[in-house]
Amino acid sequence: MKKQKFAGTKQSRLRSAGAGLLLALALTGCGQLTASDYNTKGNELYEQSIYGQALPQYQQAALLAPDRIEPQVNLGNTRYELGDYLGAIEAPKDMLKNADPLTQATIYYNQGNAYYRMNEFQQAIDSYKETLRRAPDDVDAKYNLELAQKQLEQQQQQQQQAGGQGQQPPPDQQPGDQQQPNPGGQQPPEQPQDNGGGEEQRPNPPPSSLTPNEAERQLDQLRRSEDRRNEDLYDNYAVGGDEGDQENGTRPSDSGW
Repeated sequence: MKKQKFAGTKQSRLRSAGAGLLLALALTGCGQLTASDYNTKGNELYEQSIYGQALPQYQQAALLAPDRIEPQVNLGNTRYELGDYLGAIEAPKDMLKNADPLTQATIYYNQGNAYYRMNEFQQAIDSYKETLRRAPDDVDAKYNLELAQKQLEQQQQQQQQAGGQGQQPPPDQQPGDQQQPNPGGQQPPEQPQDNGGGEEQRPNPPPSSLTPNEAERQLDQLRRSEDRRNEDLYDNYAVGGDEGDQENGTRPSDSGW
Protein backbone atom coordinates (compact mmCIF):
# COMPACT_ATOMS: atom_id res chain seq x y z
CA MET A 1 0.00 0.00 0.00
CA LYS A 2 1.75 3.08 -1.25
CA LYS A 3 1.58 6.15 0.94
CA GLN A 4 2.51 9.74 0.39
CA LYS A 5 4.05 11.84 3.11
CA PHE A 6 2.06 14.61 4.71
CA ALA A 7 4.81 16.31 6.65
CA GLY A 8 8.30 15.64 7.89
CA THR A 9 9.82 15.37 4.43
CA LYS A 10 11.27 18.06 2.23
CA GLN A 11 7.98 18.36 0.38
CA SER A 12 5.98 18.40 3.65
CA ARG A 13 3.17 16.47 2.04
CA LEU A 14 0.52 14.27 3.56
CA ARG A 15 1.21 10.66 4.29
CA SER A 16 -1.77 9.50 2.35
CA ALA A 17 -3.06 6.02 1.82
CA GLY A 18 -5.65 7.74 -0.33
CA ALA A 19 -2.96 9.02 -2.64
CA GLY A 20 -1.76 5.56 -3.56
CA LEU A 21 -4.22 2.86 -2.54
CA LEU A 22 -5.85 1.52 -5.70
CA LEU A 23 -8.30 -1.29 -5.15
CA ALA A 24 -8.78 -3.71 -8.01
CA LEU A 25 -11.96 -5.57 -8.78
CA ALA A 26 -11.74 -9.35 -8.89
CA LEU A 27 -15.00 -10.12 -10.60
CA THR A 28 -16.43 -12.84 -12.75
CA GLY A 29 -19.18 -12.66 -15.32
CA CYS A 30 -19.46 -10.60 -18.44
CA GLY A 31 -21.23 -7.61 -16.92
CA GLN A 32 -18.96 -7.42 -13.91
CA LEU A 33 -15.82 -7.75 -16.01
CA THR A 34 -16.74 -4.47 -17.63
CA ALA A 35 -16.75 -2.83 -14.22
CA SER A 36 -13.40 -4.45 -13.51
CA ASP A 37 -12.04 -3.16 -16.81
CA TYR A 38 -13.09 0.39 -15.98
CA ASN A 39 -11.56 0.14 -12.54
CA THR A 40 -8.29 -1.24 -13.93
CA LYS A 41 -8.10 1.51 -16.51
CA GLY A 42 -8.71 4.06 -13.77
CA ASN A 43 -5.84 2.58 -11.76
CA GLU A 44 -3.49 2.88 -14.72
CA LEU A 45 -4.37 6.53 -15.25
CA TYR A 46 -4.13 7.24 -11.53
CA GLU A 47 -0.61 5.82 -11.34
CA GLN A 48 0.35 8.24 -14.11
CA SER A 49 -1.19 11.11 -12.11
CA ILE A 50 -3.80 11.66 -14.83
CA TYR A 51 -6.52 12.11 -12.26
CA GLY A 52 -8.99 13.96 -14.46
CA GLN A 53 -9.20 10.97 -16.81
CA ALA A 54 -9.11 8.39 -14.04
CA LEU A 55 -12.19 9.89 -12.40
CA PRO A 56 -14.76 8.91 -15.08
CA GLN A 57 -13.29 5.41 -15.24
CA TYR A 58 -14.00 4.90 -11.54
CA GLN A 59 -17.40 6.52 -11.87
CA GLN A 60 -18.34 4.05 -14.58
CA ALA A 61 -17.04 1.15 -12.52
CA ALA A 62 -19.08 2.33 -9.53
CA LEU A 63 -22.16 2.63 -11.73
CA LEU A 64 -21.81 -0.91 -13.03
CA ALA A 65 -20.90 -2.43 -9.66
CA PRO A 66 -22.70 -0.31 -7.03
CA ASP A 67 -22.30 -2.97 -4.37
CA ARG A 68 -18.52 -3.03 -4.61
CA ILE A 69 -16.39 -0.87 -2.36
CA GLU A 70 -13.30 -0.70 -4.59
CA PRO A 71 -14.56 1.89 -7.11
CA GLN A 72 -15.89 4.09 -4.30
CA VAL A 73 -12.58 4.10 -2.45
CA ASN A 74 -10.71 4.82 -5.67
CA LEU A 75 -13.17 7.60 -6.44
CA GLY A 76 -12.43 9.14 -3.05
CA ASN A 77 -8.70 8.93 -3.69
CA THR A 78 -9.04 10.61 -7.08
CA ARG A 79 -11.28 13.39 -5.80
CA TYR A 80 -8.72 14.04 -3.10
CA GLU A 81 -5.96 14.47 -5.68
CA LEU A 82 -8.21 16.83 -7.65
CA GLY A 83 -8.76 18.99 -4.57
CA ASP A 84 -12.38 17.94 -4.06
CA TYR A 85 -11.89 17.11 -0.39
CA LEU A 86 -15.57 17.01 0.48
CA GLY A 87 -16.16 14.61 -2.39
CA ALA A 88 -13.25 12.50 -1.16
CA ILE A 89 -14.95 12.22 2.23
CA GLU A 90 -18.40 11.44 0.87
CA ALA A 91 -17.50 8.95 -1.88
CA PRO A 92 -16.78 5.83 0.22
CA LYS A 93 -18.85 6.77 3.29
CA ASP A 94 -21.78 4.51 2.47
CA MET A 95 -19.47 1.53 2.11
CA LEU A 96 -17.93 1.74 5.57
CA LYS A 97 -20.32 -0.60 7.35
CA ASN A 98 -19.76 -3.42 4.84
CA ALA A 99 -15.99 -3.07 4.59
CA ASP A 100 -13.47 -5.23 6.40
CA PRO A 101 -11.53 -3.57 9.26
CA LEU A 102 -8.40 -2.85 7.23
CA THR A 103 -10.40 -1.24 4.43
CA GLN A 104 -12.32 0.76 7.02
CA ALA A 105 -8.99 1.91 8.44
CA THR A 106 -7.95 3.09 4.98
CA ILE A 107 -11.22 4.95 4.42
CA TYR A 108 -10.98 6.74 7.75
CA TYR A 109 -7.36 7.57 7.05
CA ASN A 110 -8.21 9.10 3.69
CA GLN A 111 -11.04 11.07 5.25
CA GLY A 112 -8.65 12.35 7.90
CA ASN A 113 -6.33 13.61 5.19
CA ALA A 114 -9.21 15.37 3.44
CA TYR A 115 -10.40 16.98 6.67
CA TYR A 116 -6.86 18.14 7.31
CA ARG A 117 -6.68 19.83 3.92
CA MET A 118 -9.94 21.60 4.75
CA ASN A 119 -8.43 22.85 8.05
CA GLU A 120 -11.05 20.81 9.90
CA PHE A 121 -8.47 19.53 12.33
CA GLN A 122 -10.82 18.12 14.96
CA GLN A 123 -12.56 15.95 12.36
CA ALA A 124 -9.16 14.91 11.05
CA ILE A 125 -8.14 13.86 14.55
CA ASP A 126 -11.32 11.84 14.97
CA SER A 127 -10.76 10.08 11.64
CA TYR A 128 -7.15 9.19 12.41
CA LYS A 129 -8.25 7.78 15.75
CA GLU A 130 -10.77 5.56 13.96
CA THR A 131 -7.94 4.33 11.76
CA LEU A 132 -5.79 3.47 14.78
CA ARG A 133 -8.65 1.58 16.43
CA ARG A 134 -8.61 -0.76 13.45
CA ALA A 135 -4.90 -0.60 12.65
CA PRO A 136 -3.02 0.26 15.87
CA ASP A 137 0.38 -0.14 14.21
CA ASP A 138 -0.27 2.34 11.38
CA VAL A 139 2.67 4.70 11.89
CA ASP A 140 1.42 7.11 9.24
CA ALA A 141 -1.89 7.53 11.04
CA LYS A 142 -0.04 8.16 14.30
CA TYR A 143 2.17 10.73 12.63
CA ASN A 144 -0.71 12.57 11.00
CA LEU A 145 -2.72 12.43 14.24
CA GLU A 146 0.04 14.23 16.13
CA LEU A 147 0.36 16.78 13.36
CA ALA A 148 -3.39 17.45 13.32
CA GLN A 149 -3.39 17.91 17.09
CA LYS A 150 -0.64 20.52 16.84
CA GLN A 151 -2.48 22.31 14.06
CA LEU A 152 -5.69 22.34 16.10
CA GLU A 153 -3.87 23.86 19.06
CA GLN A 154 -2.39 26.59 16.87
CA GLN A 155 -5.77 27.25 15.29
CA GLN A 156 -7.42 27.67 18.68
CA GLN A 157 -4.68 30.03 19.86
CA GLN A 158 -5.09 32.16 16.76
CA GLN A 159 -8.85 32.31 17.28
CA GLN A 160 -8.38 33.40 20.87
CA GLN A 161 -5.92 36.10 19.84
CA ALA A 162 -8.27 37.30 17.11
CA GLY A 163 -11.11 37.46 19.62
CA GLY A 164 -8.99 39.47 22.04
CA GLN A 165 -7.94 41.92 19.36
CA GLY A 166 -11.56 42.38 18.34
CA GLN A 167 -12.35 43.82 21.76
CA GLN A 168 -9.68 46.51 21.55
CA PRO A 169 -10.76 50.08 20.75
CA PRO A 170 -10.13 51.35 17.22
CA PRO A 171 -6.63 52.73 16.58
CA ASP A 172 -7.92 56.31 16.53
CA GLN A 173 -9.55 55.84 19.94
CA GLN A 174 -6.86 54.36 22.10
CA PRO A 175 -7.28 54.50 25.88
CA GLY A 176 -6.16 57.83 27.21
CA ASP A 177 -6.94 59.59 23.94
CA GLN A 178 -10.68 59.41 24.38
CA GLN A 179 -12.62 62.35 25.66
CA GLN A 180 -14.06 61.24 28.96
CA PRO A 181 -17.76 62.03 29.40
CA ASN A 182 -18.86 63.79 32.54
CA PRO A 183 -20.96 61.72 34.97
CA GLY A 184 -24.59 62.03 33.99
CA GLY A 185 -23.62 63.98 30.91
CA GLN A 186 -23.37 67.17 32.97
CA GLN A 187 -20.69 69.78 32.67
CA PRO A 188 -18.37 69.97 35.68
CA PRO A 189 -19.21 72.77 38.08
CA GLU A 190 -17.21 75.92 37.77
CA GLN A 191 -14.26 75.88 40.08
CA PRO A 192 -13.70 78.84 42.38
CA GLN A 193 -11.17 81.13 40.85
CA ASP A 194 -7.94 81.66 42.69
CA ASN A 195 -7.20 85.35 42.60
CA GLY A 196 -3.64 84.77 43.68
CA GLY A 197 -3.72 87.59 46.19
CA GLY A 198 -5.48 89.97 43.85
CA GLU A 199 -8.45 92.11 44.74
CA GLU A 200 -11.50 90.30 45.95
CA GLN A 201 -14.93 90.96 44.55
CA ARG A 202 -16.58 93.48 46.85
CA PRO A 203 -20.11 94.77 47.36
CA ASN A 204 -21.22 97.77 45.44
CA PRO A 205 -19.95 101.01 46.94
CA PRO A 206 -22.21 102.68 49.47
CA PRO A 207 -24.62 105.34 48.32
CA SER A 208 -23.10 108.64 47.41
CA SER A 209 -24.86 110.30 50.39
CA LEU A 210 -22.07 108.97 52.65
CA THR A 211 -19.06 111.14 53.18
CA PRO A 212 -15.74 109.71 51.96
CA ASN A 213 -14.59 109.09 55.52
CA GLU A 214 -17.79 107.23 56.44
CA ALA A 215 -17.56 105.14 53.32
CA GLU A 216 -13.94 104.24 54.06
CA ARG A 217 -14.80 103.20 57.63
CA GLN A 218 -17.60 100.94 56.41
CA LEU A 219 -15.28 99.35 53.87
CA ASP A 220 -12.68 98.72 56.58
CA GLN A 221 -15.30 97.05 58.75
CA LEU A 222 -16.42 94.87 55.87
CA ARG A 223 -12.84 93.81 55.12
CA ARG A 224 -12.13 92.99 58.76
CA SER A 225 -15.39 91.05 59.03
CA GLU A 226 -14.56 89.01 55.90
CA ASP A 227 -11.03 88.37 57.10
CA ARG A 228 -12.26 87.01 60.43
CA ARG A 229 -14.82 84.79 58.72
CA ASN A 230 -12.25 83.43 56.33
CA GLU A 231 -9.86 82.70 59.19
CA ASP A 232 -12.58 80.84 61.11
CA LEU A 233 -13.49 78.79 58.06
CA TYR A 234 -9.87 77.94 57.41
CA ASP A 235 -9.30 76.82 61.01
CA ASN A 236 -12.43 74.65 61.02
CA TYR A 237 -11.56 73.08 57.66
CA ALA A 238 -7.99 72.35 58.68
CA VAL A 239 -9.00 70.53 61.87
CA GLY A 240 -12.03 68.69 60.49
CA GLY A 241 -10.36 67.87 57.19
CA ASP A 242 -7.34 66.21 58.78
CA GLU A 243 -9.46 64.04 61.00
CA GLY A 244 -11.67 63.00 58.13
CA ASP A 245 -8.73 62.01 55.99
CA GLN A 246 -7.21 59.84 58.70
CA GLU A 247 -10.38 58.14 59.87
CA ASN A 248 -11.98 57.49 56.53
CA GLY A 249 -8.82 56.93 54.52
CA THR A 250 -10.05 59.17 51.76
CA ARG A 251 -8.36 58.62 48.42
CA PRO A 252 -8.57 60.20 45.02
CA SER A 253 -11.70 59.13 43.22
CA ASP A 254 -11.29 56.32 40.69
CA SER A 255 -14.65 56.95 39.05
CA GLY A 256 -13.12 57.35 35.62
CA TRP A 257 -12.07 60.95 35.78
